[in-house]
Amino acid sequence: MHDGDGGVVGRERFTARPDLPRHHLFLVVLGEGEHLRMTRFRDLLRASPEARTEYGLLKRRLAPLLLVDRDVYTDGKTEFIRRLLGE
Repeated sequence: MHDGDGGVVGRERFTARPDLPRHHLFLVVLGEGEHLRMTRFRDLLRASPEARTEYGLLKRRLAPLLLVDRDVYTDGKTEFIRRLLGE
């Protein structure tokens, strides 16, 4: 089901129907804003073992929040992502 942009311009968010396993799908325009931003984030993680380790530990620490509040889980990653991207 379409769920708007989730507060991120250039992205559309979709969630599963209640009768399906929980998942999220994000669509972005190839080669534009949010696509380039997330591709750059991916590339920075690939290039830095230290960043990969830090991000992995952060996600493990936040993982219990997925069962309670996915938005809080996502917000918990935002500072790290922005810092790595130099935003």
